[in-house]
Amino acid sequence: GILIGRYDRCARPANKPGDDSSLSRVHAMVFSAHGETYLANLASTNGVRHEKLGNLRYKHLEAGDAFWLSRDYRLKVS
Repeated sequence: GILIGRYDRCARPANKPGDDSSLSRVHAMVFSAHGETYLANLASTNGVRHEKLGNLRYKHLEAGDAFWLSRDYRLKVS
């Protein structure tokens, strides 16, 4: 899987200057299971918020899904 967060071993936005402290050190994970791809919140402080469904623990990813992981970090599935 791919870890998302501020920790050095995590993926984070390459085009975002500075440090987004509302993104947890280890915030979320994108992973595959049973041929499907998911996004899971890893007990982050500010959660994972789907634009239409609200706060989620995990979700099967579908084209068009958009998530806020912090005040500055948005993840959109294409």
